[in-house]
Amino acid sequence: MLLIAAVTAYAETCVDDVGLSVEAANHGAIRPYEAAGFVPYGIEPRAEHRRRLLR
Repeated sequence: MLLIAAVTAYAETCVDDVGLSVEAANHGAIRPYEAAGFVPYGIEPRAEHRRRLLR
């Protein structure tokens, strides 16, 4: 959580948006980002499909 806070604090000084990707089913990864104020912006419908192909 400290890393997320540090990155977002720095980003506020020099960028308009911060993007990240988390698999929709990975609730353990999503919770800390939501707690830091991130909100879902979009879904990559083929992301799960691509991940399976890369195995």
